[in-house]
Amino acid sequence: MGQFSASHYPLPKGTGTGSPQLSSVLVVDDEAALRRTLRASLATSGFAVEEAGTGAEALIAVRRRPFDLVLLDVNMPGLSGVEVCRQIRAIAPRTVPATAGPAVSYAQIAPIVAERCAVCHAAQPTEPGFSAAPAGILLDTPGHIVANAAAIRAAAVASHAMPPGNLTNMTDVERATLGAWIDSGAKGP
Repeated sequence: MGQFSASHYPLPKGTGTGSPQLSSVLVVDDEAALRRTLRASLATSGFAVEEAGTGAEALIAVRRRPFDLVLLDVNMPGLSGVEVCRQIRAIAPRTVPATAGPAVSYAQIAPIVAERCAVCHAAQPTEPGFSAAPAGILLDTPGHIVANAAAIRAAAVASHAMPPGNLTNMTDVERATLGAWIDSGAKGP
């Protein structure tokens, strides 16, 4: 992880269990200290949080109950995060809620992510002070953006925790556009 962590930018009060969009989170990481930090930050914000230290534990948790969001470490011993993600999708396929407005295309959100998010969330961030993507989440390719749609919703749409301190000046309209794209199925180009 880079120089910033979730513990530095807690989610605003009231974005957890009171939100119709997101309330339960499974944090999966082999590093216990990181799990505790994420759990504390999310729980303080009202989210119901469970932890798993391995990919196998995550799969047991997902079979036991549904989660609105799974924060998943990619590099874990045993089952990799990528394999766990594939299995979670097979166990609990994502359902897309109905939306009242028109669908938002990838072409509409790509410039928002490029300007507001990818300056930090890239393999080589261009934003001063960032030597690596926060929490290892990359948003510098269409594949990364689509794969991390749930994390984008949690951090930039539902909670406004990202960008940290809103350092790239993301507007409420841009946040709503990202949310509408995710609600439309978060399809790539």
